[in-house]
Amino acid sequence: MELADFPRLKILFLDDTPVAGDIRNIRANDFPALQSLYLPKNVRGGSEYKFQQISEVPSFMQTIHLLLQRTPTLFSKYCLSPAFDWTLSEDSPDWYEEDESKI
Repeated sequence: MELADFPRLKILFLDDTPVAGDIRNIRANDFPALQSLYLPKNVRGGSEYKFQQISEVPSFMQTIHLLLQRTPTLFSKYCLSPAFDWTLSEDSPDWYEEDESKI
């Protein structure tokens, strides 16, 4: 059974759960009644997710944009900033240390 099998689901709060997946797999017709969404860091694109490459970000932002077009209040309970407190992983090839001597 998949979560998308619940078309009347209004709130999906998965913080502190072992749920894994990818926010980009949520399609326009999934969860048609959903009013509030919070995904944990185990989900690619969830709260506190660490990207491996900067080039990954546009596809995640496209998904967020499409979800917000469908349901503008989807993340309002948590605000967009905490809902997607994303960072770049320190293991990323795109990672660099800030040179504080030049600030």
